[in-house]
Amino acid sequence: MKRMSYIAILIILIAILMLGCGRLFGGMSKDRAAVTLEQYLTERFQKKLSFENLNRFFNEGNMNPNMFSVEIFDQQYPKIRFALHFDAKKMKEEDLLDQGGYQERSLKEMYTEAKTDYTIKQHITEQLENKGILTNFEYYSVNLNFTTTPSSLFIKNTISELLNTMNQNRDTLYCGGYFKFNIKTPLLSHSLLQGETIPGIEGWDFTHFTINTKAEAYTKLQSKINLDIIAYLKQSQASYRLHPTSKTYVNADTFDEAVWIQFLSDQNGSRSKEPVAWNEPITAVLLVFFDLETQKILRMELHPLTDSRTFEEYWAKVDQILPFTTTL
Repeated sequence: MKRMSYIAILIILIAILMLGCGRLFGGMSKDRAAVTLEQYLTERFQKKLSFENLNRFFNEGNMNPNMFSVEIFDQQYPKIRFALHFDAKKMKEEDLLDQGGYQERSLKEMYTEAKTDYTIKQHITEQLENKGILTNFEYYSVNLNFTTTPSSLFIKNTISELLNTMNQNRDTLYCGGYFKFNIKTPLLSHSLLQGETIPGIEGWDFTHFTINTKAEAYTKLQSKINLDIIAYLKQSQASYRLHPTSKTYVNADTFDEAVWIQFLSDQNGSRSKEPVAWNEPITAVLLVFFDLETQKILRMELHPLTDSRTFEEYWAKVDQILPFTTTL
């Protein structure tokens, strides 16, 4: 027990020394690094660029106590920003930007790319605003707030056109490979509606409309549906229990209905010590249809599974049993 305590204390001390006291290993102080970076930016960009969130980037991966991470931004247009790593000692003593392999492009190139990204997104934002849609881009998603109640066709056309523009500029946009469209309308005010994409050959490929699991209303919806499922299984005397995996789709024909697809396992089946989501057999699928705005349950459909398809096949093809369209 004492030995474990000593090891824990040693680990904490090492972490403190590495993350908070890099200068003890010969590293430049954070204040001096800030002064050095400010001088470097002033000489090359005449105070056009500034920075924030400067932190020491000394870890077991680089073992360089002089390495720092920082966020650079345009002082006139603060939304033009990008992340930077730099060796403060080399910048001070050699007037050199060394990013330690994290980035090989020059500061000027990175700034130009950030400006291009901003310009494209600003153009998109202005175009959508003219259509009554307020837009806010993030790295993995874009928030689309329709200020007037749109038709389902208008929502799909908007996303289709936006996706086409993004794909035309794929190489210059700062966006994640798995990109999402978060949709809010006067009727769907809780922001549960979401469109998903996956990385494709020529950009992003739209897959389906689903539920935004990061929306504030999601946790309440999840709890409600789980309770309704448990009550349904008990009332119908079905010998199933909830499998830890589920999936959601939204009716793209109307956007007023969604389905919660809950996988089920045998009540008396054995539980694996491995990650249950991939190893516990799926013996049924429960479709829970509900109103997307009120979250009222509309109906439930139980589908026992009798064939020998794998978990992955069920997961990939389960949308084929739905009575509505789920994509653009």
